[in-house]
Amino acid sequence: MKISELFKGLKIENLKEDVDVKGIACDSREVKNGFIFVAIKGRVFDGHRFIEEAERKGAVGFVAERQIDTQKPYVIVKNSREFMGKIAKRFYGHKIKDLKIIGITGTNGKTTTAFFVQKILQNAGIPAANIGTVLYDTIKEQKPAKRTTPESALLFRLLSESKEAGAKVAVMEISSAGLKEKRVDEIEFFAGVFTNFSREHLEYHTDLDDYFNSKKKLFTKLRPEWGIFNADSPYSHKILKEYNGKTVTYGINDGEIKGEILEDSLRKLVIRVRGKMERTYTLPVGLKFNAYNFLAALSIAYVLGLGPDDIITHNLTTPPGRMEFVENKKGLSVFVDYAHTKEAIFKLLSYIRPYVKGRLIIVFGAGGDRDPGKRPLMGEAATTLADISIITSDNPRSEDPMKIIRDILKGVKNGSVYYIEPDRKKAIEMGISMMRKEDVLIIAGKGHETYQEINGVFYPFDDRKVAKEILEGL
Repeated sequence: MKISELFKGLKIENLKEDVDVKGIACDSREVKNGFIFVAIKGRVFDGHRFIEEAERKGAVGFVAERQIDTQKPYVIVKNSREFMGKIAKRFYGHKIKDLKIIGITGTNGKTTTAFFVQKILQNAGIPAANIGTVLYDTIKEQKPAKRTTPESALLFRLLSESKEAGAKVAVMEISSAGLKEKRVDEIEFFAGVFTNFSREHLEYHTDLDDYFNSKKKLFTKLRPEWGIFNADSPYSHKILKEYNGKTVTYGINDGEIKGEILEDSLRKLVIRVRGKMERTYTLPVGLKFNAYNFLAALSIAYVLGLGPDDIITHNLTTPPGRMEFVENKKGLSVFVDYAHTKEAIFKLLSYIRPYVKGRLIIVFGAGGDRDPGKRPLMGEAATTLADISIITSDNPRSEDPMKIIRDILKGVKNGSVYYIEPDRKKAIEMGISMMRKEDVLIIAGKGHETYQEINGVFYPFDDRKVAKEILEGL
């Protein structure tokens, strides 16, 4: 595509040669020869500062919000991020024609639902891509995810790569920030899924209404052909009043795809489904909330035209860092989970509690430079439900770890048993060292993350590896 075609309808500064465009990026590190670089003024960094670097790397044109110092062609627009979605669609849109795109939003469950449905589709012979919190899987390759919902240029590029690699379906996690910042405004969704809603990301959103309205936008503004809703969430019914597409509901208490849990443990679920997709399914993963995630995935399979006989579940797994069992020869029940909010911790420990014959132990902290209001709530949830809580650092970022811990301590339950160990490795060692055979240890907060962010530096740290090394050393 020529640069004049990409920028059709706008005044193009410095257009001396109508060059071919080979891609679009808003991160100067991703720029290659022939790319257009979109300068976005973000909350922390101003992309206009990286125009010179992008030009050195081969950018042939720019999108900016003000005049810039370059001899290359460029256009000036009011909102670079919003405009990027439009040109990304213009450049990549024809390449993803007929790709059925599924958007999953909600506070919890997005990642596991996406992994479940990708595996279900692959088992049924339908190649499926997966773009979300843990990774960007385009079938051609898997890349570590930088954010749950990529900026529009990268998102369209990933979808294009997926379609080229043979994908028939692309499953995406849609964050509230991705919706609010219009990263997905130009995507044509086949189906949207709403899992649930609770307090989260108030360091970004002005309040809970802003957070919910951002989630709701997937259905009320972008209007996918199908809407899939958790019937047991009251917030689903609020959205349903404003959504006018085809719908399917799921749940344990209600729903057109209604599940009854016949058997469950920490590592196994047997679910009898009534209504649509009726059958009894056995999953090699446990816990009630994963029943909800599976029912959401089953609902996606249904709207894609699959029936009960098409569903194979023996190889379903939770995503990395989502109640991930740490294999060990000591017979100890150690799990790593991404739970990092009051609601996530409360739900996780509530669900686990009935399976624990001994003591329930949790190691957790709270991230720095994020909503400080949730810290005491996390402390309350952990110390109310766990027998022993070990409070440590998560990603302190620019904050003093002990200040974060003191914030958490404001919410701890009187009379609860808790320990303070700001060194996360030592905290994990402490938790494992006090375990007996029938105890369960949850290492919460970081999940799949492989780093510890301290004062702008990312240090290698993987809860799963650290726990495994400690267990092997016992």
